Amino acid sequence: MAGMGDHGAGAGDAGRSLLDDWREALAAIERALRAEGGNARAEVYVAERAALRLRDALSRRLAREPASAESGGLRSALSQIDTAIGLISGVSYPAAGRQHQALEQARDILLQLGAGEIRGLEAQSYGAEFAAPAASQRDAAALGGTPPARPVESVMPDPARTDVYTPSARTSQVFHRATNTVARVSLFGGLLLLVALTLSGARLNTSAFKTNQYASVAQPVPFSHQHHVAGLGLDCRYCHTSVENSAFAGIPPTETCMTCHSQIWNQAPMLQPVRDSFATGQPIEWNRVHDLPDFVYFNHSIHIAKGIGCTSCHGQVNEMPLMRKVAPLNMAWCLGCHREPEKYIRPVDQVFSMDWTPPANQVAMGRDLLKKYHVDTTRLTNCSLCHH
Repeated sequence: MAGMGDHGAGAGDAGRSLLDDWREALAAIERALRAEGGNARAEVYVAERAALRLRDALSRRLAREPASAESGGLRSALSQIDTAIGLISGVSYPAAGRQHQALEQARDILLQLGAGEIRGLEAQSYGAEFAAPAASQRDAAALGGTPPARPVESVMPDPARTDVYTPSARTSQVFHRATNTVARVSLFGGLLLLVALTLSGARLNTSAFKTNQYASVAQPVPFSHQHHVAGLGLDCRYCHTSVENSAFAGIPPTETCMTCHSQIWNQAPMLQPVRDSFATGQPIEWNRVHDLPDFVYFNHSIHIAKGIGCTSCHGQVNEMPLMRKVAPLNMAWCLGCHREPEKYIRPVDQVFSMDWTPPANQVAMGRDLLKKYHVDTTRLTNCSLCHH
């Protein structure tokens, strides 16, 4: 508020009484509660100035006689007025809900202080007009007149039992009115951000970016499965000779390549690494596409024997110019098949077929094949099956 920097009474305040300032503060608060916009803020400023003048006058009195009999009453009144000032000074938009409530609380505090209490404090501070009410009564009685009414003193409320919100005036100035909202939004926003980061991390860990799916791997020789399988009709076992009786499917030796390429494309620059390997006896160093962790045991032969086709794990190899991984090969993916093998099993004579598709009754047929091939489904999800 603009008035917080000006705590003293100006020249125009001369001759004002404590009661005048008390009444002006109350009247300005009432006007602010009824007014809107700039008029309301102007009334809040007037109320604040009046309350500050009231506080300064009492502070000067307490500073002059800190140990007097009335110092306790002065301190109690100052505490209440400071509370009211703190409430008034924090108001920027009087029509807003909580700030409207702050003005009402400040008004209630001043009303609890009471006009009688203000008159008593004024008599203690200035002493002239209200210093001897008893003498005034005696004089009036002697003259046959009516004695003046004795000021009615209000009972000071117990601060510990007064249900009034009392923020610090300094706090009201330091923190913006939206600070509580910002704090709540920050808490909820932080929790939502934490949940979002956790879910994003879990999703990223199973994404194709992490598992290297659908990315063709460059090789020393650009061998095309599409050309050799779909174009020439080569069977998988022509190159991967140990797939039916070994855990490892096998990589063809250079001699397998030269069976054909010693006769055709025998001068092609693209096949020079093959000819160099055959001449030197140094194997071609192919880049692995499907690479399982060392703690995982996988046996090709048992899958082939039980009716799991090549395409179930490697995809449509006959459509790949360069080999790529199409399955994530993570634990969740493997368990998906091990839990419901009837959805993926096929007749053994169709294991190497690139054109086989599951029939409409795949689940029923699969259950029959599980019995026929003696697949023990109770052990398929046993940890020791793959982690020796």
